[in-house]
Amino acid sequence: MKKDLNQSLWNKKAKQYYESQIADRSQIVTQVLKHLNKKDILRNRLVLDVGGGTGRYAIPISKYAKHVTLLDVSEEMIKYAKMHAQNHQCDNLDYVHANWSDYDLVASDMLSTYDVVFTSMSYATRTLDGIYKMMEASKKWCVLNQFIKMQDTVIKAIKQKLSLSDNDPHEDVSYVKTVMNELWDQDKNPEIYYSTTKTTMKYSIAEAKDRYQGRFLSLFEEKSIDFNSFIESLANENQFIEVKNHTIMATIIWNKNR
Repeated sequence: MKKDLNQSLWNKKAKQYYESQIADRSQIVTQVLKHLNKKDILRNRLVLDVGGGTGRYAIPISKYAKHVTLLDVSEEMIKYAKMHAQNHQCDNLDYVHANWSDYDLVASDMLSTYDVVFTSMSYATRTLDGIYKMMEASKKWCVLNQFIKMQDTVIKAIKQKLSLSDNDPHEDVSYVKTVMNELWDQDKNPEIYYSTTKTTMKYSIAEAKDRYQGRFLSLFEEKSIDFNSFIESLANENQFIEVKNHTIMATIIWNKNR
């Protein structure tokens, strides 16, 4: 696959994303899978995870599915996904290194191939074209995850330090509305489910660095601010960082054949 700036960006973030994934103690993934299993759309199914990254969802989905294909633009993300799968003794996955936006489903023999096409917080599916391409690859079910609320005291402090705007894809209610309206207009009768966590947790400094570097390390580097020193400054006298978190994930599920 021809390398581009998008691929290079995600290659640089892969290690940090993987470490952040390992450090994540939230139950969002568990709750999302509970919704999907209530609909009985995973068990013994062929699943495509678009923009699957380091396997945050593909690996747990593989525990139920017959087979999972993880597609991602970053070869480094895929490398960590493979390692993650091996660590969890999951052998029913394969991996496609590709850019979803220009991926040829016909040439790749992927038209109407998968029982379920899944995506979670992927830039590859943040356009309606990306959504319609999911339906082209699916035989029946499509699933899209989108955070609509992610309030976190450490993230709030980071945004203030970096002077970041509030235009955050992790709190994008408008995108969920756009997708839902488009699917209703196409008579797909989408269903929406919500996964919520509201917690207060204590992280060691090392755990906090692992948790937040995937999303923010490169932004600190761009502004020549030391990420490690900033995280350390948030610790209390016992060298722990208390994090208050309120997260809501919207999961949209629809049958393309309706």
